[in-house]
Amino acid sequence: MNQIPIRPTYPSRHPALKVLVTDDGSRTLVDPDTQIAFHSGCGAIAETRHVYLNNSMVATRLGLQKPTQVLEFGLGTGMAMFMTLDVAMSHNAPLTYVAIDRDWLSADVLPALILDQSLAKKDLVQQYSRWRSSISDWTTGQRHVWHVDDKCRIDIVIDDFAIAVSSLVSSNERFEAIYFDPFDPAESPEAWTPAITDAANELLTDDGYLTTYCVNRNVRDTFAQSGFDVYRVPGPHGGKRQVMVASKTKLGSVGNANLKSKAWPPVD
Repeated sequence: MNQIPIRPTYPSRHPALKVLVTDDGSRTLVDPDTQIAFHSGCGAIAETRHVYLNNSMVATRLGLQKPTQVLEFGLGTGMAMFMTLDVAMSHNAPLTYVAIDRDWLSADVLPALILDQSLAKKDLVQQYSRWRSSISDWTTGQRHVWHVDDKCRIDIVIDDFAIAVSSLVSSNERFEAIYFDPFDPAESPEAWTPAITDAANELLTDDGYLTTYCVNRNVRDTFAQSGFDVYRVPGPHGGKRQVMVASKTKLGSVGNANLKSKAWPPVD
């Protein structure tokens, strides 16, 4: 029987969560009662970069200065947001980033997570924290906009996932990438329903990618039934053996060389 590694934890400013030091030295949050963490204990930064920025082709798009729209299910600590924004600003690329979550961490929780350790733009977390601190009276259903600069915009939507995506669909918003990162289906089943995956399919552009850490058969089947081509691909080094990439068109026709290689087989 495999033993769960014992990883260092520290108190956080959140009353119900602790800071967890993951295997690549980056930090995330964990519920000490359930042991449910916001990122993989094998490496929060490694997981985020591999599963979301790289598998979605967002890092490549931004490196080519292509305007990019990203939708994230599950803002959490904001790590994926910060890392994506950092790449966009480093390459002077236009970025619109919309993140949906049911709750919003306060700014005073962030310093202990040292979220700037992987960023080239070291002041991004402080800028965000000042903006977040200025919004003290937020309520569910609001959409808050952070104009980072003249090319990069962050929208935070705090709401039920189903309500939020319905609004996005009604507004005809479209995204080249969807980071599907809510808590797992056992913990957050309302985020993995056919209604959500149907909406995600409608929100994704024809040449876009949806990426997630979860590859269980029920999840893959739900995405496939919503019209996605679903692929299991290798996970991050030292982490999960496989993660998932989905698209609205056959990946071979889109031209992602990594996914066309034999190392990235499609599911049966």
